[in-house]
Amino acid sequence: LTMLEEGRVSISAGMHNPGKRDVPQDDSFVGEFALLDKAGNLVNDGKVYGFSSLAGGETSYPYMYELTLEPGAYTVVFSAQDVEPVEVDFEIIEEAGHVYLNAPQENIDPFTQFIYSQAP
Repeated sequence: LTMLEEGRVSISAGMHNPGKRDVPQDDSFVGEFALLDKAGNLVNDGKVYGFSSLAGGETSYPYMYELTLEPGAYTVVFSAQDVEPVEVDFEIIEEAGHVYLNAPQENIDPFTQFIYSQAP
């Protein structure tokens, strides 16, 4: 998760090849993402089809979405066949006239400028 522009959230998910051998390109791969609000209502969703080969130790980011979100609580879910879904809860917080991203530290891109924990 990243917020480089106030109120505009970038959501991405990566695929990592922890092995030493290349993982071949897979044109049959279908990955999905769903963004839900606190009540579980669908806010946005998308799919990615196929992925390029990955060398050993390489990471690729086939999911990349940018959204302007209203303040509130959200859950983003990434899923694909034969892969355990990944869920991340986060919030968009408005305070003192500014909008911030509040999420688990391990899910925030280190270059994010509008992090709630750094709010004045």
